[in-house]
Amino acid sequence: MSTQIAFLIDNDGTRWTGGVQYLTNLFYAIRQADPQKDYKICAVLAPSVQLKEASTLSVHLDEVIPFPNNNLWLRLWHQKQIRVLKNRLGIRYQPEAALSSLLRRKHIKALFSAVALEMRYRLPVIGWIPDFQQSHLPEMFSPAEVLSRNEDNRKLSAAAQIILLSSQSAKTDFEKLFPEYASKARVLPFATPVPEEIFSEDCERVCK
Repeated sequence: MSTQIAFLIDNDGTRWTGGVQYLTNLFYAIRQADPQKDYKICAVLAPSVQLKEASTLSVHLDEVIPFPNNNLWLRLWHQKQIRVLKNRLGIRYQPEAALSSLLRRKHIKALFSAVALEMRYRLPVIGWIPDFQQSHLPEMFSPAEVLSRNEDNRKLSAAAQIILLSSQSAKTDFEKLFPEYASKARVLPFATPVPEEIFSEDCERVCK
């Protein structure tokens, strides 16, 4: 039976090609990790993303899972139930996210996300925070953007079991900003896989 991993994709490459390249390399690494294991890579596309067939990512995907409909009335009902439980019974309750339920029904083993996750996920979550530009270059962001980015990173850090950082520098930033989640930090830097066939080619031709 295959091990299925879902990736929540909110970037089709039109806004940040680096993010797409990071995922492409990660997909390649998963495929090469253990030839004896059958990994299935699934994508959950955020509503704003249109993944073209020719996209760098699409060639690595085994399945594209439609993002579940985020029904307004269902959200309002959940919010009402949460208030009732908290105010009347003193119980803190967080309903399971619709996406979490969908992925569990599809036997997905883990979710990779760079997006802040609301509500509760009943499967392992691997979060990815590429950098902390808003902390080092606040002049490039509005005050509202800085607050929003920091809050999104905090939500993701709280929801995930592991947080991937793209560099040791980012890991240091993460540990300073979110010391309560420091134990979740792991470093997985950007990398470029070199095709094996290139080593069999003529060196002089490659250097030209």
